[in-house]
Amino acid sequence: MADDSHPSASAPPEREQGVGFPRLFQFDLPHLKTGQVFPEGLDLSRVHRVLDVACGTGEWAIAAAQAFPQLEVVGIDGDEETLHHVRMRAHGSNTITFRMMNAHPPFDIPSASFDLINVRFVANTTSLAAWPTLMGECLRIVRFGGVIQCTEGDTPITSSPACERLNNMLSEALGQAGQNLFPPIRSGRNFLITPLLQRVLVDAGCQNVQKAIYVTDFGYGTSAQADLAGEYTRIWQLAQPVLLQMGMTTQGEMEHLHQQMLSEMQSEGFRGAGFYRTVWGNKP
Repeated sequence: MADDSHPSASAPPEREQGVGFPRLFQFDLPHLKTGQVFPEGLDLSRVHRVLDVACGTGEWAIAAAQAFPQLEVVGIDGDEETLHHVRMRAHGSNTITFRMMNAHPPFDIPSASFDLINVRFVANTTSLAAWPTLMGECLRIVRFGGVIQCTEGDTPITSSPACERLNNMLSEALGQAGQNLFPPIRSGRNFLITPLLQRVLVDAGCQNVQKAIYVTDFGYGTSAQADLAGEYTRIWQLAQPVLLQMGMTTQGEMEHLHQQMLSEMQSEGFRGAGFYRTVWGNKP
């Protein structure tokens, strides 16, 4: 079963059907040497089939297949063009498959088909009201005793006024759109996703819920600096049409913000850190 290998800058942005925001966040934590495909405390002894929901550019699914060749990894996404690029990069692997499928429930997947379900960086395309349905569907397709694993990130902290302005606009916009896991705060200072991620699994009925926290230092001179600078540019491009439509900024401000952001992130005084949480639990 084959189809794909590593993400490229030319891969097209993915959009989820029926959602105003495109998928903004898709950090490759293993690539940044920040996080792991699976947390250290997760028992993989009974894990054989893994599903990556809304796999997007496929970097997590590919990293999982490469790190654990004994696993059968399946990624699903609703964007055929993105999947075409992903399959080309994973070409030659016989343990990974990518399928065209709506990445929002219900999934066209038989019940109890997988040992582990991975859901990562979907908060900005999943409304607060939709999380119980998403988790319920994940519980349906994972076997009894199987694992649901979720990873999300909160607003990075930087020394760049331009980055902070973009962070604040995004947080406020996502709050207004009902796509934060917390009720939106008017100031929009943070996404407020990671504090409630554990509660999502508990409320769904998962047992043995555990968590791991990861931090990426992407300040000046770090190995992650260029990668995260590229992520900020990609997010700026994807978010711009929605922020303009919502009246939160102007084209002129966005252009100036981009140039200022690039300059500040390349300066010797730049400091930045990103925070991510992975939570996982078992189907009772």
